[in-house]
Amino acid sequence: MNQRKNLLIVGSIIFVLLLGAFIAGLLIPTSEPSSTKTVPTTSPKPTLGIQRESSAVRYDEEKMKKAEQILVDHKMAAPSEEALRVGLTQKKNPLYTDEYVIITYNQQYNSFFAEIHNSNLHRAKRKAIEWFKLQGFREASLCDLPVVFTINERDAEQLRKFNIVFDPLPPGC
Repeated sequence: MNQRKNLLIVGSIIFVLLLGAFIAGLLIPTSEPSSTKTVPTTSPKPTLGIQRESSAVRYDEEKMKKAEQILVDHKMAAPSEEALRVGLTQKKNPLYTDEYVIITYNQQYNSFFAEIHNSNLHRAKRKAIEWFKLQGFREASLCDLPVVFTINERDAEQLRKFNIVFDPLPPGC
C-alpha cells in the first residue's frame, strides 16, 4: 500500500511538471534562427522595400530607379536561362544561404533578392553572383532575372559611419 501511494505521488508530480512545460511552451514566443530565414528582413514593397531616407546606408537613386524599371520590364534573354529561372522559382526559400548572403525568390515581384548580411559588401555580391553562375546563369543575365541586392539593417547600421552609397544591382546593370 505504501509503495502504491509513493508511485501515485511520483506520477502526479511528473504529470504536473509535463503539464507546466506544455503550458510554458505555449506562452513563450519562439523565433527562428537567422540561418533559416525565408524572406529578406527588408521585405519588398512597391519601392523594393528599401527606405532610402532612413536607411543607415544610402542606396544609389539612379540604380534604384533602374531596378524598379527592371522589375516592371522583366525579360529573359535566352530561353535556357528562362527555364533555369522558372526552376528556381519552384524551390523553397531560402534558395541559398551562407555567411555573406541570403538569396530568396519573391513571387510578388517575380524577382530574386540577395540580402547581404555581412559588412564586406563586395564579397557578398560576388558570392551571390557565383551562386547564380553555378545554377547556369550568365553574369550578364542577372540584370534581367532580375536580382536585387539589399543590406540587412544590422550590417547597414555598422556601415553607417562609412557614408556608403550602395548599388542594389549586379555589376554591369
